[in-house]
Amino acid sequence: MNLIFKKTSDINKIDLSNCLKLWNNEMGYVYPISFNAFNQNIIDYIDKDMMLCFDDDKVVGFILIKRFDDVTYVDYTNNLYISLFYVSKKYRKQGIGTKLFDFAEEIRGTRDLIIGKDINNFFPGVPTDFDNLTDVWLEKRGFVGKRL
Repeated sequence: MNLIFKKTSDINKIDLSNCLKLWNNEMGYVYPISFNAFNQNIIDYIDKDMMLCFDDDKVVGFILIKRFDDVTYVDYTNNLYISLFYVSKKYRKQGIGTKLFDFAEEIRGTRDLIIGKDINNFFPGVPTDFDNLTDVWLEKRGFVGKRL
């Protein structure tokens, strides 16, 4: 295994399309994302930061983050939104998710880091997973769930 991490400036549209393929291969049976929705919400979105994890040339994990610096709604400009995050099931428990979230913390600055609820979001918050591991994993990393 040869894990490589790439940040925003080193990522191209093919890499992003491979994120969509990974998502749909592993999660598409529950929540498929169309190319058009992915293109609108991520690929063509201007204010984004991202980190991808590769095993050689294969995308095995990613975090896609949106910023809203030019929006007139103050609530959006004060936050950083994790629009989509995923690590392949075969690559979990190897520190990939932690490294991806560390990247989010690096770029966070003074903003709150929110999962979902961004403009053109995929999810209104953290999707329920079948093993109830997501909430526990996030809480270990300092996230606090809020019901709105």
